[in-house]
Amino acid sequence: APLVAAGMPVVGVEPSCLLTLRDEALDLVPGDDARRVAARSFLLDEYLAARPELLAEASGAKSTYRDRSAVVHGHCHQKAAGDDGATETVLGALAGMETVSVPSSCCGMAGSFGYEAEHAEVSRAMGELTLFPTVRAAPAGAMVVANGFSCRAQIRDGTGRDARHVAEVLAECRTTTKMRR
Repeated sequence: APLVAAGMPVVGVEPSCLLTLRDEALDLVPGDDARRVAARSFLLDEYLAARPELLAEASGAKSTYRDRSAVVHGHCHQKAAGDDGATETVLGALAGMETVSVPSSCCGMAGSFGYEAEHAEVSRAMGELTLFPTVRAAPAGAMVVANGFSCRAQIRDGTGRDARHVAEVLAECRTTTKMRR
């Protein structure tokens, strides 16, 4: 709260953790501090996507991923309480990637839910509804992007393909221009 009061944003990479500050924390922590922190909390892709001047500056760069395609699975918490289009916006602008959004709801893992023996079958069935078939049908050269840790584990276990976090993609994306801070 003191850093937010001083003008610093809170930027995070795991949707289920960061979005807790914007959602559940408001019910758990009374007072204005929680509301101020919630208002200044962003996922990395949301933070970047909300700054069109940064995206415009970098969009002309030659990326190592330019013209590569990516299948993007949005985290269910980000779909419910965030901007699930931000990942695609950032991948397109900063990495030059063509993106396809997986039309799915939850991947089925839901944190540790899918790891519990009594839920494993339901978890797998949820993934098989749309997510797994879409990932399996993606071309071999297409990158799979999922920001949630449990989503990436579910995709790997259900399809054999490794999914990447948008931060990993951007960190590896070599460009000829540097973004200003």
